Amino acid sequence: MVLWVTVLLMLRSWSIWFFSRLPSAGKRSAMACHSLHWLFLRRHTQYPATTASVLSMAGLSRDQQVKAVVEGLALGVLALGVEAVSASKMSLEFAIGRSLRSWSYASEFPSLGDRLGPNYVWLGFGKSERRQMAYAAWSDGRWLVPYILMDGWSVEDCTEILGEHGPVPHDGWVELAGLFVGDLGDDKVRRS
Repeated sequence: MVLWVTVLLMLRSWSIWFFSRLPSAGKRSAMACHSLHWLFLRRHTQYPATTASVLSMAGLSRDQQVKAVVEGLALGVLALGVEAVSASKMSLEFAIGRSLRSWSYASEFPSLGDRLGPNYVWLGFGKSERRQMAYAAWSDGRWLVPYILMDGWSVEDCTEILGEHGPVPHDGWVELAGLFVGDLGDDKVRRS
């Protein structure tokens, strides 16, 4: 059953991406397609209709959890008005580790709770530009720069849909980003 839910989510993400690229369709078509997939999920699964209970991150692979955290962290950092963060591996890993441990949604990402979790997230920053069906990514260099992949979408639009995929709402990603940026310190953060 988890495989079917994952396949349906991948199809939904692809269709949202596809419809958002059409010039006249915009977000309305993507949202309509999104709603049709949720109706299908509610009808053909044994799970309750609430988003958080249908899609707990605990049932996903480590890579899927990393992808969600990397995307959510990029969107949260953008929501805080941060333009870039230092790409120093050691600083990032320590900040990620402390942020994840202090975060109120940490229990939803069990694969990232061990001592290697921050390293997986750091590696996820580098992979984020090449990921398909993502809402946000990080450009690599001396500074990691978060950006939105969906043309014409705001941070709130992306986190709303990302929040519907799993148990973390917009405010949860902003909370994680605040912990992360606060731990890095002002000398390793560029604000817009």
